[in-house]
Amino acid sequence: MTKNIVIIILITLLILVSFIFFVKANLAYSGLRNLKKEYRQSEVRQLEKFSKLMVGYNKLQEKYDKLKYQQVKDGWETYEITGYSANDLLQGTTDITVTGFQTDCGLPIIAVDPLIIPLYSIVAIKGLGAFIALDTGGLITGNRIDILFQAKEEALEFGVRQKEVKILN
Repeated sequence: MTKNIVIIILITLLILVSFIFFVKANLAYSGLRNLKKEYRQSEVRQLEKFSKLMVGYNKLQEKYDKLKYQQVKDGWETYEITGYSANDLLQGTTDITVTGFQTDCGLPIIAVDPLIIPLYSIVAIKGLGAFIALDTGGLITGNRIDILFQAKEEALEFGVRQKEVKILN
């Protein structure tokens, strides 16, 4: 009789332990499933953000392509033109413009005073071509423009120049 009670207790304990392992495994699985779901949602949000940025980039590229060869006649003003480069700790620059574009995105980028030249404007600089105002800088105030160069040496070689500038749009 006592042998039967011991067997019943052991079977009950075995069932109880199996049930506990089942519950823990199920909780762990549902936790992993939730993490996977959250990761996918985060991934979707990042893709949506990137997609919006690409739409903005494509619109700017299209706008730039239309306006860079536009004949400009009057409305020119004299500006001080300098150069800067990305990822320069001394200048305080990174590889991302204030508008969120990568500095190596292929667009001709300038830093401007947004109170004088609105961001996203296409700007013609006589003798240099057309540029897009996608950045700002602490020292860029008034009638001053900073052209983004890929190398610091290029920016230093460019120096400081006085040029005629016109906002095309």
